[in-house]
Amino acid sequence: MVAVALCITLVIAIMGAILILLRQPLTVQVWIHGGGITWEMGFAVHWLGFAMGDSWQIPRSPAAQSQPGMSFDPKRIRKGWHVLRWYRRFVEVLWRRCQVTKFSVDAEVGLSDASDTGLVCGMVAGGIGWWLTHRIHPQAVTPPVMDVEPVWDHAAFAGHLKGEFSVEPRAILASLFESLAIKRVSVNNQLYKEG
Repeated sequence: MVAVALCITLVIAIMGAILILLRQPLTVQVWIHGGGITWEMGFAVHWLGFAMGDSWQIPRSPAAQSQPGMSFDPKRIRKGWHVLRWYRRFVEVLWRRCQVTKFSVDAEVGLSDASDTGLVCGMVAGGIGWWLTHRIHPQAVTPPVMDVEPVWDHAAFAGHLKGEFSVEPRAILASLFESLAIKRVSVNNQLYKEG
């Protein structure tokens, strides 16, 4: 009788510990920065005391690109398309449960002609502004920061994007199961049926 009570208490304690751990926020940082043809991307994930991350150059080094590619196979393309559909559903469902704790975009845009620089700089600022307003700001804890500067005297393109997102692991699990179950995806407040 004592052993049964001890086992039940142990199971309840383990379940409680798991529920508490699943409620601890997971913080993900992403960044892209560089200029010209030299760019770097990276990410870092922090949860409790654990941390992992990676960064890489764009374009990849010739040694990293020397891996043999796969030949064109329609079956593989079709499988990849199905995985992409599921991933889009997963991201859409998960995004509603995320919080953006920090987000900043800095860019410098310049062309050889000042009028072209102004036009391109305005288009870049408008596109980034729309994206920040409709995708990032609704989930943001603090307002996102955007700074797009024109470079008038020479051709240049440089930028820096840094974002920090917070999500609970239980929200990731719930989004995973929900994305496997639904057949409709909401993209920009429009429903699309998965075929």
